Amino acid sequence: MNLTALANSFTTNVISAIAFLLMTGSITAFFYGTFVFLVNQQKGDSAKSNDGKQFMLWGLISLFVMFSVWGIITALQVNLGFGTSTNIQIPAMNVGQ
Repeated sequence: MNLTALANSFTTNVISAIAFLLMTGSITAFFYGTFVFLVNQQKGDSAKSNDGKQFMLWGLISLFVMFSVWGIITALQVNLGFGTSTNIQIPAMNVGQ
């Protein structure tokens, strides 16, 4: 196995798995914050309700940062010739035949 294949394998397997776990954690933090906010808002506990708001805020910020970095890296790969374009091909529809 040469160095290029090893690097591609590492990127495909390890980095993708780590990115998936981080995004899953961010989504989980957002939904946990939403749950905590709604439950404590109904109870009237404003201190714990603010904790829920903080979880929601940081979950959204982390998702925004991760997707932004992913988009920038993908754009650089496509524009510099390291990756392939990921355009979605929409099949033609034959209506009325």
